[in-house]
Amino acid sequence: MTDHQHARILGAYIARLTPAALERITQTIQAREHAAQNLGMSSQLAAAREQHDTLAREIGHMPDHDRHVLDVILFDTMTDEEREQGAKA
Repeated sequence: MTDHQHARILGAYIARLTPAALERITQTIQAREHAAQNLGMSSQLAAAREQHDTLAREIGHMPDHDRHVLDVILFDTMTDEEREQGAKA
């Protein structure tokens, strides 16, 4: 996948998140970075889990229409081979 394709996907997600959701995500990124630089392994894992849980929760709050648009963008960025592999899974 090219940088442009990655940017398109990331941009699509960011455009569909509220400013408050982006702030919550940013806070977990900062906490994870702090843990990675200053704390032990268990704290780092806890911070990574919290970041993942926050991302999943915020994506879960997206309206179905926005999630569908993201699905279309993701599908559009896939190669034919990746589409075939996804259909087999």
